[in-house]
Amino acid sequence: MGINLAFQEIKGTVLSVAAISKTIPATFDGSVLKPDSPLDLSPNSRVIVTIVEAQIDGLESEPWLEEDNDRRCELIDKDIQEVLSDQERHELQILQYRFDRYLDEVAPIPIEGAIRIHRELLEKQRKCQGE
Repeated sequence: MGINLAFQEIKGTVLSVAAISKTIPATFDGSVLKPDSPLDLSPNSRVIVTIVEAQIDGLESEPWLEEDNDRRCELIDKDIQEVLSDQERHELQILQYRFDRYLDEVAPIPIEGAIRIHRELLEKQRKCQGE
């Protein structure tokens, strides 16, 4: 069984205006949640985690259809209007997971280099602040 995580990076104790929101699959091993793919977060980043137990096995094999995207957009609109039910929120998270997998398949983003540079810059910043 997989678990979808929705998280927002926190700057100190105040949510950043430019907060990141992602839905990612992860597995709970009994004590720790382990994301299925690397996270673009700085070490020791504070995050808010929303856990939705989801049966995601086999979702990757379902084709992404225009109707799926129409429903996803409809649910996003309801979420923005703050009228989304718990069942609809769960449906949206599954649709978003499937959409993210679809995008990874048809238009993967080559971000490995950017992540490496970001981490190098953060390390240089820490060294400069420590001097």
